[in-house]
Amino acid sequence: MTKATGRTVAGDVLRTASRSHAVRLTAGRNSRAGDGRSPVFGTADVADSRGTVVPTPGP
Repeated sequence: MTKATGRTVAGDVLRTASRSHAVRLTAGRNSRAGDGRSPVFGTADVADSRGTVVPTPGP
């Protein structure tokens, strides 16, 4: 925690992920041509029930 004049102005939270719960898919761009030929690149993240990213997804 970082304090200035007795008030907390910054801090960090460390959360340990629990079991895998969901897969989040994020597209690399907001829009693409709907022609069926344009590739779309994206990212897949595995998250627990609180939304914390699971670093090594298990079964």
